[in-house]
Amino acid sequence: MIGAIIGDVVGSTLEFKNNKTKDFSLFEYNKEITDDSILTMAVFSALEKCNNDYQNIGNFVANEFISFYKKYPNPMGAYGASFENWCINSIKSNGIQPPYNSYGNGAAMRISPVAYFSSSMEECIKLSRIITGITHNHLEGIKGAEANFICYIYGIKL
Repeated sequence: MIGAIIGDVVGSTLEFKNNKTKDFSLFEYNKEITDDSILTMAVFSALEKCNNDYQNIGNFVANEFISFYKKYPNPMGAYGASFENWCINSIKSNGIQPPYNSYGNGAAMRISPVAYFSSSMEECIKLSRIITGITHNHLEGIKGAEANFICYIYGIKL
């Protein structure tokens, strides 16, 4: 998770740019966390609050997403439009909205805390699927997040 956040900060000024070179500065004054780190920390916070009882993990994570969205409304790179609408509608309705069938990379970018809290590969996969499905319930989004964290566990570069 720490490595993911460091990578997020290092790449923050390159977001949405088609940079193909490895020649860039690691630390500059204008680099900062993006929505990916903020939501990674939200996942970590939710898992920590569950205290190893994952029966209602979906609600914990959804509430942390909304809480962190409120606390950090304008991160570098911005939240995806669908995620932002999901948060706004959840806040307005005072209830967690259904997932929006996304297959984007957002869920894969924030799933790394699952590895820290899981006691087995099976538990990692189960938690990854539940947490991803809160917003990214399209099968490709779920598989993408799962593949990302499995590669992370085994040190495979995508």
